Amino acid sequence: MASVSTTKPDCEVEIISVKWGDHQVLKRLRMVLDMREIPDPQLKCPEASENPQLTGRHSAVQKYLDSQASFSDAQRDMAHFLNTKLEELQSKTTGTIQLAIACTGGKHRSVYLAEIMAKILQEQTGLKVSVRHCNIDTAESSATELPESVPSSGSADPPQMYRYNVARRTFDEINVPRLSDDAAKRLLQIGLERKKKKQKLVETGAASAT
Repeated sequence: MASVSTTKPDCEVEIISVKWGDHQVLKRLRMVLDMREIPDPQLKCPEASENPQLTGRHSAVQKYLDSQASFSDAQRDMAHFLNTKLEELQSKTTGTIQLAIACTGGKHRSVYLAEIMAKILQEQTGLKVSVRHCNIDTAESSATELPESVPSSGSADPPQMYRYNVARRTFDEINVPRLSDDAAKRLLQIGLERKKKKQKLVETGAASAT
């Protein structure tokens, strides 16, 4: 796997797993990687579908993701991508560099990937790397507690956002305008409503099968 270079060995990195619809959090970060194209355990893994308490920290979910070729590819591609981006982020950021990994619910793919990438970065760069899970560490994490990652220029630039394309194995930049707090809350509510509808369809299908 590609090593990740660094010009500031004393800097710190925080990798944050988060749901894609949580714009209150996303808009405050330096970089966001959208990993929703990887198969969703909530829909594809029987254990996760039947038990909503399971997350990317549980072995059943990890076993399912490890069995997916796209997930293995994503690990290698993300390490390479960060190799090209970390030095740039260091030059633009004062303090902790915050990188977000997002998936639909912020509980499975993003959680497991955040844990894996934290180990890779720490081992290959010697940087201090911490992990925060916004949607499973609810007692410890919230949008209001996230410190701002401010560019050294002092400007409030919107985050760099990239969507992982499973077929091409590339991180394609996407432009997401900075949202007002009201708009962000509304989008979050829409996302939650869609997730509930999707889960209801899964439960209805499971009931029909029995």
